[in-house]
Amino acid sequence: MLNQIFRKTILNKRSKLGTNNQLRFASSKKPNRLRRTSIILTEDVETLGQKGEILEVAPGYARNYLFPKKFAVNATEDTKQQWAEYTKNINFEERERKKQILIAKKRLTKVELIVKRHIDPETKSKKCNEITRENLCEKMWKQYQIILQPEQIKLKSPLSELGNYIISVDLGGADTTFRLSVIKR
Repeated sequence: MLNQIFRKTILNKRSKLGTNNQLRFASSKKPNRLRRTSIILTEDVETLGQKGEILEVAPGYARNYLFPKKFAVNATEDTKQQWAEYTKNINFEERERKKQILIAKKRLTKVELIVKRHIDPETKSKKCNEITRENLCEKMWKQYQIILQPEQIKLKSPLSELGNYIISVDLGGADTTFRLSVIKR
């Protein structure tokens, strides 16, 4: 409603001036930052995707970077058919799995797991009950809601002394570590 009133007032002012041109700035086109253009990658681009993948990118990014360097072509029906074989070979599940592994790796490196154990005050030693892989998995879930399988934790033998440790974890292709503090209860 306001848009129509605005147009009428502007047109009235213009008609008084003697011009009948339509206003271009009052159109309902989307701004450039919201527009996307469809492309097909012709090469693997580390930050975008694999060869043959169909993506939506900003028109300026496609026009100024991807097209001149021959990293992509416009996604028309013809080009989609030409690149269909490459598109079928893309393994999206493997990419998602790698992405999840990287996220888990980042998160685990920041973790400091704290395990409290009773020690015998009469012996005055640092010996405590053994800490096994299963204990570590349980504590990891309770403290950080991270699910680990006992097989993923690389622990040669159960820990039985107070202190600070660095524990290695195999995330299926990527190894990472987390800090463990065994303290007196």
